[in-house]
Amino acid sequence: MRILLFASKYVGKEILKFISSHPADELACLVYLENDFDILEIIESYGLRNKTKLIPADEIVSSSDALYTLNIDLVVIAWWPFIIDSKLLNVARLGAINTHNSFLPYGRGVHANFWAIRRGEEYGVSIHIANQRIDAGPILAQTKVPYSWEDDGYTVYWRGLNALVELFKKIYPSIEWYIERAEPQNLNSGYLKNSSDIAGEVEIKLDQSYKARDLLNLIRAKQFSESDPCFFICDDARYSVRVEIKRDSNA
Repeated sequence: MRILLFASKYVGKEILKFISSHPADELACLVYLENDFDILEIIESYGLRNKTKLIPADEIVSSSDALYTLNIDLVVIAWWPFIIDSKLLNVARLGAINTHNSFLPYGRGVHANFWAIRRGEEYGVSIHIANQRIDAGPILAQTKVPYSWEDDGYTVYWRGLNALVELFKKIYPSIEWYIERAEPQNLNSGYLKNSSDIAGEVEIKLDQSYKARDLLNLIRAKQFSESDPCFFICDDARYSVRVEIKRDSNA
């Protein structure tokens, strides 16, 4: 199996390490971001410069024709931040698969961890056939990722990333079997979210009525380490809002 891998950040790093641990001819080509130092570290530590075709992201368009000479079997998209041209999706014998951190068809697009908590929905991760529609291709495999009231956007996000890596490792040895049996999504029952969709969600209106459940879900969904949390405005001043929820061990 000769792989063309688009890899970035944590998921890309872990999948790159996993594929690189297979025989040398498995990773035929790697597309990477030149400022992704975790990926660059794996390139050096696994000696990939000597056995894998390496293409920086900004050179992929000019290099696309050359990919057809590599006899690629499968394109793997591991947390890639850009839309990939259909010509590249079709360069491989088996097509392309994408790793996505939502329980598709829910949470297509971005920030699925936020929307799952915000909407009080199940969360999970999926691996699906990649096509020109965002996260819309048939599903190879998916798994649910449980969370509780003690979780927030940050903890759910990282639990999802680890689950996604483990799901890929599980199905990879039988990847052709999963591709042949991929199930189409019912897109009418899911939803697609863009980065801009969060903007109208995170300001708490002091004179607006909320159900307590909805307000707590909103606050903790937006809670992600030190990044911008929910907020409210009063007397022309902006106030950040965070919440800590702990289960009472005496209850």
